[in-house]
Amino acid sequence: MAFGDEKRGKFQAVSGSLFGETFAPDENPLDPASSATSAFRFTFTGQRVKPD
Repeated sequence: MAFGDEKRGKFQAVSGSLFGETFAPDENPLDPASSATSAFRFTFTGQRVKPD
């Protein structure tokens, strides 16, 4: 996650990404020998808004 566009001591924008993997119910995700059934990645951006 990264913050940017600082104005008057407050950041106005944010961006980042999240990565994860899913495992079958009989797989132990903490076991290095386990293999993931699928992977996903989300990226996001946002900005500060001022409510009326």
